[in-house]
Amino acid sequence: MIELFPAPERLTDEEGGPLYVRLQALIRDAIGHGRLRPNDALPAEREMAASLGVSRVTVRKAIQGLVAEGVLRQRHGSGTFVSRNGGRVEQPLSRLTSFTEDMRSRGLVPTANWIERSVGMPTSAEAMILGLSPADRVSRLHRLRLADNEPMAIERAVVPPASCPIRRSSTSRSMTR
Repeated sequence: MIELFPAPERLTDEEGGPLYVRLQALIRDAIGHGRLRPNDALPAEREMAASLGVSRVTVRKAIQGLVAEGVLRQRHGSGTFVSRNGGRVEQPLSRLTSFTEDMRSRGLVPTANWIERSVGMPTSAEAMILGLSPADRVSRLHRLRLADNEPMAIERAVVPPASCPIRRSSTSRSMTR
């Protein structure tokens, strides 16, 4: 544990904010300095609490916060692991790329699973935005985007059917072409 968190005395510094926030900073520091790498397992809550001299409640709250941020991920019965991407995937808006291009540039394999593919009547807001009459139809396309089988995004699109006809033979592979 000492090698993972070489400065646990930072947890006793009263000026660093709540204890769980200081523990989150120690975990982030271990990730940032390569002491914890993607897919590495964190020690058990009980072990971390004993080694760092804090309560399990403090450890649990710190971990839950980092899981919510995407820095860590938990698998029931397996433990807590460092996320592959170390947090949320962010993309600068100065250069727009497709999901597929972006994930491949990060060395990940992009895929998609269809949630819904249908043709139906547009809502009044959809008809107005797309410049359609209320009697026109729209294609609804909803899919779960994954990178190395990790869920990354849900895409929802509503387009005129002429722009994107729905084919029954579409596969779950990445569909950007």
